[in-house]
Amino acid sequence: MSDVRYTSREESLRWFREAKLGMFIHWGVYALLEKGEWIQEVEGIQGEEYEKLPPQFTAEKFDPRTWVDLAREAGCRYITFTTKHHDGFCLFNTATTDYNVMNTPCGRDIVRELTEECHRQGLRMHYYYSIMDWHHPDYLPRRSWDKRPADGYDMARYREYMKEQLRELLTQYGPVGCLWYDGGWMHTPEYMDSVRMNAMVREIQPHILINDRAMTPEDFGTPEQRVPATGLTNPDGSPRVWEACLTITSHWWGYDAHETKFKSPAEVLRIFIDVVSKGGNLLLNVGPKPDGTIQDEFVAVFRALGEWMCVNGEAIYATNASPFRRLPFFGRVTRKGNRLYLHVFDWPRDGVLRLVGLKTEATAAWLLAQPDVRLTLDRDGDTLCIRVPASAPDPVASVVAVELAGEPVVEQLVLKPDADGRVNLPALYADVHGPHGQRARLEAVDGVVQVGNWINPRDLAAWDFELPEAGEYEVILNYACPPEQAGATVAAVSYPDERFLGRSGPEEIPDDPAPKVTGTVAATASATDFQRLRLGRLSLPAGKSYLVIKALEMPNGAVMNLRGVELTQA
Repeated sequence: MSDVRYTSREESLRWFREAKLGMFIHWGVYALLEKGEWIQEVEGIQGEEYEKLPPQFTAEKFDPRTWVDLAREAGCRYITFTTKHHDGFCLFNTATTDYNVMNTPCGRDIVRELTEECHRQGLRMHYYYSIMDWHHPDYLPRRSWDKRPADGYDMARYREYMKEQLRELLTQYGPVGCLWYDGGWMHTPEYMDSVRMNAMVREIQPHILINDRAMTPEDFGTPEQRVPATGLTNPDGSPRVWEACLTITSHWWGYDAHETKFKSPAEVLRIFIDVVSKGGNLLLNVGPKPDGTIQDEFVAVFRALGEWMCVNGEAIYATNASPFRRLPFFGRVTRKGNRLYLHVFDWPRDGVLRLVGLKTEATAAWLLAQPDVRLTLDRDGDTLCIRVPASAPDPVASVVAVELAGEPVVEQLVLKPDADGRVNLPALYADVHGPHGQRARLEAVDGVVQVGNWINPRDLAAWDFELPEAGEYEVILNYACPPEQAGATVAAVSYPDERFLGRSGPEEIPDDPAPKVTGTVAATASATDFQRLRLGRLSLPAGKSYLVIKALEMPNGAVMNLRGVELTQA
């Protein structure tokens, strides 16, 4: 259980870096429409019609203890709650507007009750607050669907309204761990007076953390629905504190009764491990129903996380990012001091788990699930070999702890041409990501890793590698695609730098003049019948190169399964 003692901003930041897991809760009167939190915009519902929702908001089964119990038992150290979303409706007792939960049949200060329960159970409370407000008459500009006139309204009044609400949130409920802005992208920080607004926030609660969505950098970054391939960095290249927010659903954050696609507990667990291995936190969302209950699909995921964390939490809390850029096994690594934690997704069939490039002596290894059983260690050149049992302790992610004689010193695995001049880029070493709602992922099938579930045409598979000299290379894909999904047009694109790695968002990758070759994904006999697809020749420079495989068209619901790329010198 975490504590709720607050001292300085620096201490809060240290605590946040070590906490790793939070529950995001999107709840409001939009839940009554059962179509997600953006429903007012999606269906262009005018204010007078939308205002019919609060009188229907009874929230008769809302129980803050049930919510906090679920979060705590999952291993969450904090909860981030929507005090006010873009629709402008406030779930706290505010004197600034009647458009709040106290004027509904519910009549309960949701923020107060949830905050007090978090503090009782030892979780920190973080407040989401939307800068954008579709209800307040002075918030400008109007959305395209909003028919209200803009003349005579003044954003200066709205800014004062917002500041007063923030004062209320920060003075009425005790210590707040974080102010989590959203909806700030429509204005510059200068126009919104973000610097002075945040100075006021810190004057009230000096320990508080602030995210980056008032369009100032503040304490941490917030990639949404994606995991940056190599974490986030500051402008000076140093690691940036970051928190990935993610839905269990395919799209909306608020309750959607029509949702049919949910991430499985196994998928969420591996995403969580991936985030932590890259130095981030995971903020995992639930959208409660209108009555305040949490649907079974969300409960199942959080309970599965809790069961895994009971055994393996040591490999998550207070750990640092992996010192390895690439691993020769399908999994991830976290680190704590002189100890490495190897999170293994696909158990080695030959009984040997290998680490390439670890220069520091390893003195002991064991399974977190069987801590009393020591594993045998051997060396094969620059490869550490760990003898493991025949069966994996966990079917999704088993953790092997490795104690080192000192700080880990790693010589990074670099992809280079082999003796015949070929460059092999296996899926195991790919960075797989997309700009929003990542769906493609690495998965092991019969012991071979592939890029699978590639059903979002905006997802990418990318590699960096080194060439001793410039040259012409034939690009060959090792792929499979069942007949009903064939027909995608794909491109292999050579980039001069690492912009695709997604440190500030892979959506910034241009459809640019970078050299590329394209081809059509033909049908193979099945999803596991792998064939070769020659895309053409690329001119690649000497030194580090970056290759991205992306879809240009996806007419039949998927791109392909991809085991890797071969570059053959022409």
